[in-house]
Amino acid sequence: MQEKPTITENLQVKGVEMQIVVRSFIGSYVLNVLASSTIECVKTVIQSVIGIPQKKQILYYGKCKLEDAQTLADYGIKDQSELLMLGPFLKLFIKMPQAKSTIRIHACNFEKVHDIKSIVWERTGIPQDRHTLVYAGRSLDDEETLSTYGIQNGSTLYGFFGLEDGSQEFKLFFNKNAADETYEVRVKSWYSILDVKTIIESMVGIPIDLQELTYNQEKLRDCRKLADYNIKHGCNISLLVSSSPVQLFIKSGEEYFMLEVKNSETINEIMTNILVKTDSTGKLNLFIGETKLEEDRTLAHYDIQSSAFLQLERAIQVNVTSPSGEVITVDLKATDDIDGVKDKIEDMCGIPWEIQTITYLEDELDGLYTLEDYEFHLGGLWGLRWLFGGTAWSFFWPSYAAV
Repeated sequence: MQEKPTITENLQVKGVEMQIVVRSFIGSYVLNVLASSTIECVKTVIQSVIGIPQKKQILYYGKCKLEDAQTLADYGIKDQSELLMLGPFLKLFIKMPQAKSTIRIHACNFEKVHDIKSIVWERTGIPQDRHTLVYAGRSLDDEETLSTYGIQNGSTLYGFFGLEDGSQEFKLFFNKNAADETYEVRVKSWYSILDVKTIIESMVGIPIDLQELTYNQEKLRDCRKLADYNIKHGCNISLLVSSSPVQLFIKSGEEYFMLEVKNSETINEIMTNILVKTDSTGKLNLFIGETKLEEDRTLAHYDIQSSAFLQLERAIQVNVTSPSGEVITVDLKATDDIDGVKDKIEDMCGIPWEIQTITYLEDELDGLYTLEDYEFHLGGLWGLRWLFGGTAWSFFWPSYAAV
């Protein structure tokens, strides 16, 4: 499947009467159709144009879900009308340390790894058989799907490239800063030391430029291969994480305070220091801008520099059951307004904001008020319901951690 198109695509159909626009998370497409075409027929056309299986598509016109057996005319759909298509879409990031670049792509969870490699090839010119994709420390097999590896919306995959020499994969072990905990990675003899560092970053979140690897007390150079050091199955290497002091400014409510940490510290370690310093209670998260900082990642992973401003916010999570049946967790802030909540749902799940409704005791909420405002006025957020497409069923329920 292609990245969001830069031009509108058309499909010629015999006996065309009108054109409709199909808008999705990955782009907009113009289809030439008959007013008498059934929705099932339209889905078949969409499959031939975009490649998304018919059974994976959910179509809406306004807030009305379209049923396969009905025709476009039955719903009053006319020339130049716009349909919304929902599906199992994912927004992914591919980080390639060797090229010092990160690209963003859109994909479907049923796509295979070789499909993603094809997109990378189109975007970077790197042949599919010359690069390896890694997720959570694991090399991805070309014939497996993204869902096989539990890859979710917003995930980061790591890529490195080199010439496959046919060698077998083997296990390698490493300890971080001589700690007792041992990690296992799977590698091949042709992998460079930089490739190994890439796998380690994908597994434990330690940026490559903070890693120093040694074997038998010899420092390993990024450009050399594992085979050059005679590193084989079962060998142990040492990982030393370098660090430097970072001064942060933390906003909590209307107040600011300063915190001195190291860029190699995880967000969880920093949160422990913050809770001691502020005597705060309840579930809290750190944000930089709109980005929530994950607990197991380091400051360096987010490239957070000294004098950066972070926000300390109460944690609100909603579990979204997407149209494909996948449950996606969306992180919100108490200061997010209702329109902002809808935007985040669309960005994470591909569900257009205009077919979302958020209600409390059957009353629709004003988009300009924040979750915090409603909690104050309503005495809690447990009564909120998110409705999908104006139908009677909720497409997700808030799992709200009250403080």
